[in-house]
Amino acid sequence: TRLLGDPGLDAGGVDALREILVETGALASVERLIVELVDEALAALAASGVAEPARTVLEGLVGAATARVC
Repeated sequence: TRLLGDPGLDAGGVDALREILVETGALASVERLIVELVDEALAALAASGVAEPARTVLEGLVGAATARVC
C-alpha cells in the first residue's frame, strides 16, 4: 500500500494500515511468534545455570521487553 512509509501519513492512514495488519492475520502471527520466543528464552535461561539474582533480573528483562502497554 502507498500508505506504508508515507511521511505525511495522517490518523486515517494509520487506521487503514492497522486494519490491514489485523485483517491479514499479520498482527496475530507476530503476537504468537513473540509468545513462542519468550517461552524459548525463559526455558533457555532456566536451563543455563545462571545464578540468582542474575536469573531473576534477566527474567524481568524478558518481561519488560515484551510486555504490552494498552
